[in-house]
Amino acid sequence: MDRRRITAALLSALVAAAVALGLVERSPRVEVEFPVSSPATRGFGAPCDEADFTQVTIFGRERTWNRGAVLPLRAAVALARAWSDYVPREVQTYNCRKIAGSSTWSHHAWALALDFDPADNAYGRDPAGTLVGSHPEFVRAWERVGFVWGGRWSTPDAMHFEWDGPRMRNEANVPPGERGPEVKRLEGLLAEVGLPVRRDGRYEGKDLISVAAFQKRNGIVAVERVVVGPVTWTLLQLESV
Repeated sequence: MDRRRITAALLSALVAAAVALGLVERSPRVEVEFPVSSPATRGFGAPCDEADFTQVTIFGRERTWNRGAVLPLRAAVALARAWSDYVPREVQTYNCRKIAGSSTWSHHAWALALDFDPADNAYGRDPAGTLVGSHPEFVRAWERVGFVWGGRWSTPDAMHFEWDGPRMRNEANVPPGERGPEVKRLEGLLAEVGLPVRRDGRYEGKDLISVAAFQKRNGIVAVERVVVGPVTWTLLQLESV
């Protein structure tokens, strides 16, 4: 193990100990809710613009998705895998169409919506009797990072989840000890949500403690453990809006 990894491991252990002993102050959670609105008003451009799409892996399946929402998608999948034993067999995403019986474009036309196992989560069916509805921790994972679940609509659509937050920057994972522009970006977001930072582009010391505090107050400390991954990046960007 090289010197940098040893340092990172020691820093992680120190932060974990601080959290366990209650030395890291628990800040009040900031809840951010986005109304269901057209993606065009949130930085996603025109529907069916395939130049803005990419291929991503969702529960082991390659699917089309919008480049501006890859980060929250990765975050939701990470939480769903950590919190739930439900692994969808079928995943549907992009479809250049309008909402049935409406002149409004579906989120599927922006590749910002997912339908899981339609046969088991039929449109209009009581969510309590669906496969998704029987896994509330799966729903909670998607809603936690800003997705809207169709199972809560007046005419329920339990298979359906759609991204209703803003267009986001995709970010690389930042482990303890990392240096560079990603860390400076991290420090800026931490400062915006009211947490102390080093402001020197090194993910150590005060930055580590602040990330641990942020993860603790958002209930994700066990998911990323002071590594700044997609869940932490997504929630930081949402809280700093």
